[in-house]
Amino acid sequence: VSPRNGRVLPEPLAFEWLGSRFSHYTVRLVGPAGPVVDRREVTGARWSYPADAPPLTAGTRYTLQVVAGSQPAQEAWFEVVDAERAREVASDLAGLEQELGPAVSPTSRAVLRAGLLAREGFLHDARRVVVAGLAADRDEPTLHQLLGDIYTRTGLTDLAAESFDEASYLLSK
Repeated sequence: VSPRNGRVLPEPLAFEWLGSRFSHYTVRLVGPAGPVVDRREVTGARWSYPADAPPLTAGTRYTLQVVAGSQPAQEAWFEVVDAERAREVASDLAGLEQELGPAVSPTSRAVLRAGLLAREGFLHDARRVVVAGLAADRDEPTLHQLLGDIYTRTGLTDLAAESFDEASYLLSK
């Protein structure tokens, strides 16, 4: 489940989990006072937080629960950072972009952006940057290596091993 046990930027949130794009899931978001959103029959392994749902409160820990049939729930917590911290991160990313200039490759740009986000503890957002980079350049071992590191830091050791194996394979070609 992503975001997974960490801080996230207060952008429109999209949740992802391991599963089939054809399966149906129950998705439940729980806050300190109880359920915030409860959606049944969500198709696929991705769900965007609805615009008409209650706004999420900065500094509050929420738990996402994803259930498929009689399977045990996949579950992870996250915390949305406040607007001030989000502005600081946005400023850091803008400064990085300015320093890089137009000559830097999209892959290098993704690695540096993801690295900055991961260093600041925004592993969910860093993962999104790496996954987008991989969509454009599947054969870049550095992106697979970085994804493996992010998975390791979030406790997803099987996915980390797959990413490290792919990086190793690509380096040996």
